[in-house]
Amino acid sequence: MNKILVIIVTYNGMRWIDRCLESVAQSNLPADIYVIDNGSTDGTIKHIRENYKNVALLESSENLGFGKANNLGLEYAVAKGYDYVYLLNQDAWVSPATIGTLVEINKRRPDFGILSPVQINASGALDRNFSYCCPREVLSDFFQEKLKDLYEVSEVMAAHWLISSDCLRKTGAFSPAFPHYGEDNNYVQRAALHGFKTGIVTGTKAVHDRENRPLTKAQIMYRQYIAAITDYSNPLISQSLLRISLWHFVKNAFTMKSMTPFRYLARFIAANSRLRRIRKESFREGAFLKIIPTCER
Repeated sequence: MNKILVIIVTYNGMRWIDRCLESVAQSNLPADIYVIDNGSTDGTIKHIRENYKNVALLESSENLGFGKANNLGLEYAVAKGYDYVYLLNQDAWVSPATIGTLVEINKRRPDFGILSPVQINASGALDRNFSYCCPREVLSDFFQEKLKDLYEVSEVMAAHWLISSDCLRKTGAFSPAFPHYGEDNNYVQRAALHGFKTGIVTGTKAVHDRENRPLTKAQIMYRQYIAAITDYSNPLISQSLLRISLWHFVKNAFTMKSMTPFRYLARFIAANSRLRRIRKESFREGAFLKIIPTCER
């Protein structure tokens, strides 16, 4: 029997936490649950303590963000010898067959270190960001009734990720270069560096319950800032700081008629030496796997 650890990072997640945790409890393939809480103030911690005695809970006194908090769970999984980890967002839930289906596919295709189910929103429609990750051939194969069970992709959101232990040990944990967003794309790139593919499994679905809201100019530029860091951190190619700066920031200054892009440009340039150090570190096997946390209740 494979040992599977589901890692869930929470932050004021009372709206979803029952649906999230109970979906894992109903999985056809049993899995342990490790929750890292990022300093919730809405009663999430108390609720888990009182109602989910079998859930391992680690509390952080501060909001570590997505990557750093998940790293605690990844390090725990390595220390305890789990065969797979499943990263699950607090605002997401799995079907009973989700985890088992992904594990079955991975056993047949161990060259895929990261697998995602088809990610849908709470209304049952395809998640908008997930649709951008799907290869065009998926739609074509669907209508021709030639749908394959697995498609390779260059990126997919980490709201639902199964990572094999082999991939985890070689790729390591999430890069500290990313304040929020972008960690997952960088991880896929680093996994590829170590010989692992990333794929979408069409035979199972899982929910990511989020709204599609219009972005402000500041939010758009933050996404561009993260995209610039992702490009610069990509271990598969060598990128020019100047080229990335011109592409992600200067062109937006004229398009948006705003000084906001230049503020992010200055932030990007200031981070140059740190990004260089982190990029170099990311080449190492097991990069950023540093400490083994103890579980607190």
